[in-house]
Amino acid sequence: MRWRLVLLAVFVMVPSLAAADVPIEYQARIEPRFPGVAALGPLAIAPFTGADGKEFTAAVRGELQAAEVDGRAFYTIRNLDDAAKVDTPAAAVKAGQAAGVAAVLYGSVGKAVIDKTDYTQDQSHCTESGILHCSKSETKQVPCTKYAGSYIVTPAVYVVANAKVFYTETVTVQAGFSTCAETPVLAGFDKVIAKMTEIKHAGEVIITTPEQLLIKLRSDAAIAVRQHLTPTMKTIRVVFKDYAPDLDKVDQAQFRSAAQFARAKRLDRACGIFETIATPATLTNFALLYNLGVCQEALEPDRPAAALEYYTKADQRTKAPDKLISDALLRMKAQVDALPAGARR
Repeated sequence: MRWRLVLLAVFVMVPSLAAADVPIEYQARIEPRFPGVAALGPLAIAPFTGADGKEFTAAVRGELQAAEVDGRAFYTIRNLDDAAKVDTPAAAVKAGQAAGVAAVLYGSVGKAVIDKTDYTQDQSHCTESGILHCSKSETKQVPCTKYAGSYIVTPAVYVVANAKVFYTETVTVQAGFSTCAETPVLAGFDKVIAKMTEIKHAGEVIITTPEQLLIKLRSDAAIAVRQHLTPTMKTIRVVFKDYAPDLDKVDQAQFRSAAQFARAKRLDRACGIFETIATPATLTNFALLYNLGVCQEALEPDRPAAALEYYTKADQRTKAPDKLISDALLRMKAQVDALPAGARR
């Protein structure tokens, strides 16, 4: 196995969690799935076709114009001639030639649909309230509506010099919400709890109308396109184990040496040594498996499924609960679950 080293910067030695732990924090630059668009030169964004094409064009333009890496704009974006008629890839390339750009982003919104489904739901209503609780309630059915949104867009970057496709990918986004005609009547302590919950979630964006849902779908699709093409910076926080029980003296000495390199902010050397120790015989050691997972997480943060595989094997080899391994498992599972199905590699 060989890790693709990402940019490591701003290392911080976090205060020690325990004597044997080696905590590391740093900023990693995660390369996009489709790199190189910015290197082509100035980019123009042609009007997308489809029912929501005009609106999506504005959304993706905003995302790419705002994209920054190391504090600088990542793309040079120029406008096409407003009079140019762009309704095919060939027309987009021609408009790009006239505008003097190196590449053109163009595509089509294939679906921007919000389905509505009516249903009924039982809700409890307080009819008599005490000081701190509802002393009497009744349940009745209320009409509700579920909105399910689906958004599909297929963007493509065309190289103006030869009209070849540099990037294309179909982006699918789904989201939804439900609303009911009536809400439960709360009283006493129940009302206090509801207010506390409301305050806790005050920072969240609450979708309450189909129009808001469409805006969210469009925005999420535009963000996905930006993430396909643009590097991102991510704070990586990992903790290495300093000791591996049951390794022989030679391997144990190498394990400790690797931990020292990790303390010295040399993850390249540390992970290289852990990899050297890894043999069919030693890959039954939970501490070594865990540290290999840490290396995978730290050096290839865009591939959480690979780190999860190591952490899962480490967990299976432990004889008692291990907090570092349990925390790593939960962290990587959350990252894998957040990925699109096709990117869980």
